[in-house]
Formats: sequence, structure tokens, C-alpha cells
Amino acid sequence: MLARDISGGKDAQVEAALQVIAALDADVLLLTSVDYDRGLVALDLLADRLAMMGHAYPHRFALRPNTGMQTGLDLDGDGRFGEPEDAQGWGRFSGQAGMAILSRLPVDHQAARDFAGFLWADLPGNLIPPGTVAKVTALQRLSTTAHWDVPVITASGPLHLLTFHATPPVFDGPDDWNGRRNHDEAVFWLHYLNGDLPMAPAPAPFVVLGDANLDPVDGDGLTAGIRALLAHPAVQDVLPKGGHGRIEPDQRGDPALDTALYDFGGLRVDYVLPSAGVEVVAAGVLWPPGDDPFAGILARASRRSGSRSSCLDAGDSGDPTERLPPQCFFPVAEAWPVTAVGRWRGFAPPMPSVSRTAGETSGIPPRIFAEGKEMRPFTFPFSKYPRRRQRPFGKVQRRKTGACRGRRPGTLDPALPFG
Repeated sequence: MLARDISGGKDAQVEAALQVIAALDADVLLLTSVDYDRGLVALDLLADRLAMMGHAYPHRFALRPNTGMQTGLDLDGDGRFGEPEDAQGWGRFSGQAGMAILSRLPVDHQAARDFAGFLWADLPGNLIPPGTVAKVTALQRLSTTAHWDVPVITASGPLHLLTFHATPPVFDGPDDWNGRRNHDEAVFWLHYLNGDLPMAPAPAPFVVLGDANLDPVDGDGLTAGIRALLAHPAVQDVLPKGGHGRIEPDQRGDPALDTALYDFGGLRVDYVLPSAGVEVVAAGVLWPPGDDPFAGILARASRRSGSRSSCLDAGDSGDPTERLPPQCFFPVAEAWPVTAVGRWRGFAPPMPSVSRTAGETSGIPPRIFAEGKEMRPFTFPFSKYPRRRQRPFGKVQRRKTGACRGRRPGTLDPALPFG
């Protein structure tokens, strides 16, 4: 079905998602909730469509997810076997709503690590519901979809993408199975970074990115896990901000941090958390004004999830002449949430006004800083270097742009996301 929709050119949501991906024009894309097939047929077709639009992604990565992988047990206890609820991760068929990576940068397949098979029971301090029978704990995997550590090769060396897509913390019973599992899917990265697991942690630089399906303040779920991850000293939460314009008096968190909007309110559920050694110079959440032509395209692409993008512009502070590409989380739709790593070229999320430094004339990529002024989105902010050139940044043109907040490393106040 997905392959047909991609190749047919008639599915409105697919076409809108393609336009959003092409407009972003990033170097690396992590797609979540995209169906997996063993031959990567759908992924190849997607790459072909993007190539026809002038956006080639020669490097691809996808592995079988836990979604739809049957356990052979009646996990929900309804007396029936082989249902979506009886799979390792909810899914009507094996591979439904998996993850995939499209990249212009080389992917180090040999160094990539797949933790989808990691058992929930093996997580230190896990919250498996009391009374769960032994035959379930012996085979139940932690990841609803997967947890990956995938290095992509930048001009500065490997950048490890620590990716995941957690279960929603709802749609379960009194044992709070999904809520507990959702909590532990975020906690996995805490233990991984701490070196508490059998596998060695990823070296910096890295970025934890994906859909945690949990707000640290509002909504349902056990928030201690995601709050601890946000406050972990190995990562930095730069609090990307936007504005959906809806007044929510009952919301406890800052509505500007929301990445998805539902009937009951906005939530921050999508995250990009670079390692502490990565210099972050700008961040924001994309909420185009209603009269912006791009808003309609984005609405069609995200008609089911209500998600928007959370983006940050990052560089490797260890070498001022070679910056890491921007890390942009771009959840486009339920079937097309995308994490983008690369230059903001075709369409940029709301950002501050930008300015150049003396480094521009000496070949050192310019610094970008926030002026804190509300403006409109902009296009083609970096123009000196053509698309696909190795240097991640070029000349910065001064433009009117959207609001965005950048934070320097070491300035994170763990209390800020929760106030």
C-alpha cells in the first residue's frame, strides 16, 4: 500500500509530505511511522521520487522494527492470538509504522547498532507491571518500534543518531502497561549514556532524537523518565520554541514548546537532544501562520498526527572550522514524521534574525545568534555554497525570519522545561 501510494503520485498526504521533505532539503532524514519491507522497496521509491524533485539521498538505512512482530502469546489476555496487541509492538502486520533513514551523508552500516531485541526485563529498574507472568517477561522486548545507534559520517567525523519511537502512554488497562513501557523507552537512553547496559555507550558527538510520545509536564504518562533524560548532563535541551497561537489556560508547561496539537491541547512529544559538547546556536518549533502558503501543505502532511517541527542549528565546538550540520526534528505527519539533519536550505523553520561574524571572510562558517524578535519565516538563508557541497554553512544573508530561541552550551536549567 505504501509503495503504491508513493509511486502513484495521487495520495494527497504523501505528496504533501514529499513537498515538505523537499522544501527542508536536509542532509539526513529519520522517518518514523513508515512501513518497513525487507527489500526496502517503499524506501527506494521514496528516494526515487525525491531524486526526481532534485533531492538525492543515496544512503539508506532501515531494519525490521518490533511493530507487528508476533510473540505467539495472548499479551492482552482477551483469549485471541495473533492480534495487533499481541505483537512486540502494536501493529496489524510485521513492519507497520517502522523507522528509516535517508541520507546524503554516508551511513556507517557496520558500526550501526540495533537494540530492538533488548528485553524489557533487562533494563535496570524497569517498570514492568507487577504480576506479569514469566513467559511474557522472558520474551517481551522494550522497544515498541526500535532503538538505534546509527553513525553518519560528517566532515568532522561520525555523528551518532540515537533514534527511537516510543509507544503512546495510553490505550491500555489498569496495569498501565503502555504508560510504564513508554517511561522505560526514554529511560533506556539514560542507562545507555551512563554505561549501565551490556553495550558500550556511543561516543560524542551524538544526538538523541525521535518521538517520545510524552510531554514532561502535560498530558498522560509517567514523566520522570523523560524529565531525567532532558536533565542528563551528557545531553542539552535547548528548549526549541514556536507558537501555535491557541490559548490553553489549563496547560502547565510552556505552550511555545509544544510540537503537536490535539483537541485536548498541545504537547511536547518530539525531541532533539544533542550531546553536551555540540554548540547550539539556534532552535525553534515550526508553526507557520495560517495565511502562509506552506501552512496548508504542512497541514495535509500532518493531518493525522498534528505534529510540527522542532529544529536546532548546531555545530561542533571542538573545531570552529568544521561545524556539524543542523539537527532538525521535523515530525511531518503520523505516517511521515521526519527527523532531518542537514542544512536549512529550501525552507527554514521559524528562526531569529541572523548576522555574520568576521569569520565569514576567513572561510570560517559564521555564527548565528538570536535577536529575539518576532518575524516571519524565510527561505534560502544560506546561499554561498551550493546544495550538496561539503561545507555545511556558507554566507548568511540577513533576512526577516520567524521567532526562535538559541541557547549556548552549559546554560541549560533543568527546571525550565517543567515550569
